[in-house]
Amino acid sequence: MSNCTVSLRSPISPRLWALLSALFVLVLSSGAFARASAAAAPVLDLNGMAAGIDFVATFSEDGGPQLIVDSTALAIAYPDGTQLTAAKARLSARPDGALESLAADPGATGLTVKYDAAKGELTLKGTRPVADYQQVLRTLTYNNTSQSPDTTDRLVEMTVSDNTLTSLPAIGTVLINARQRRARARQQRRHEPAVHQRG
Repeated sequence: MSNCTVSLRSPISPRLWALLSALFVLVLSSGAFARASAAAAPVLDLNGMAAGIDFVATFSEDGGPQLIVDSTALAIAYPDGTQLTAAKARLSARPDGALESLAADPGATGLTVKYDAAKGELTLKGTRPVADYQQVLRTLTYNNTSQSPDTTDRLVEMTVSDNTLTSLPAIGTVLINARQRRARARQQRRHEPAVHQRG
């Protein structure tokens, strides 16, 4: 009786190798995507322990720069990282134009703070600890030097970023009180001596 040997080994075709390689790359990339998706973005909270993440402030005409965040309670939560690379605060509308501005004090943090009057946008830049960004953002102010400011509420949209993930925007609403100067003017007129004309 003759022996019959059947070989189960067969070469893999180049096309099959290409298909398997593409599948392997896809599996690896999908895993990396899943890990990136699982990373949580930083959270910017303008009011600390109060409800929500937004803040409301009132600017009074001729009152000078007004804080538009809680200067002691503003917080940045970032459990997946220790450093940030940028923050942004943008005035969505500026009916008084270049007379309106935003400012923040970098202190000794080393962060670069710049206000672009053409865009109504304040930026903080630099790879620094979360605490440094929190410190500087707690000094964020709005100012309007108009002697007859438009009383429309101003909205300031603020975000922080780690160069990959950006927080959801927190909104600072600025109420404009333009009555103070006019009230002083009325009071001054009441105290002015009357001028009597002779007939």
